[in-house]
Amino acid sequence: MFLWSMVDASSSSSPRILIQTDWNLHMFTRLILILSFSATAVLADLSSMETKGDLESKNAVSCGQKLTNKFTPSDLFKAVAKCIREKKYADGIYPYMVGFAYGYYDQSRVMDISAHDAITALQAQDLGPLGEVEIGKFEAAKKEFYAKKEKMAEACAQIKTLGPPNYYPTYMIQHGVGAIEEKRSDMVPGFDAKKTWKNVLELAMKCK
Repeated sequence: MFLWSMVDASSSSSPRILIQTDWNLHMFTRLILILSFSATAVLADLSSMETKGDLESKNAVSCGQKLTNKFTPSDLFKAVAKCIREKKYADGIYPYMVGFAYGYYDQSRVMDISAHDAITALQAQDLGPLGEVEIGKFEAAKKEFYAKKEKMAEACAQIKTLGPPNYYPTYMIQHGVGAIEEKRSDMVPGFDAKKTWKNVLELAMKCK
């Protein structure tokens, strides 16, 4: 529409301008199609590449099981899903909070930004199939839990006692585009573990 509005219909040179405009538009369209097909091919190649350890869970955690700082978000969100399936919604809140806290921590130390989507991907993978009704009941239980200061204080105390993650975040590293590269830096150089854990507790979890 913009190209056509530039043409003066009263000018004797209008046909030439229209032809040139049509030709430019034709070539532009062809370029867009070529680029689209190329991008699709690249994405297909990337998606077909298997990256061992992507979102991998190495520990089977049951609902209500005592947690340790060796459990990754991959383990924890599966435990949350088990609680929801068993209709033990309140029991799923603590592993959910730890999974969120550890996910935040891992995002701060994993170099590849594209890998940070692992937490969203895990929630979609483990909680997505449960259905709106069950997820709605879990969300209601969380809302009620978060509204009670004593419950939150207790959960924060437990997370502080649990401490920061004590595992290598392979599940997240292998989820990123960088996992297909031979030479890469997995972890953020000079990562400040103490400061990051403090930020997790105070900023992400709102623990005092």
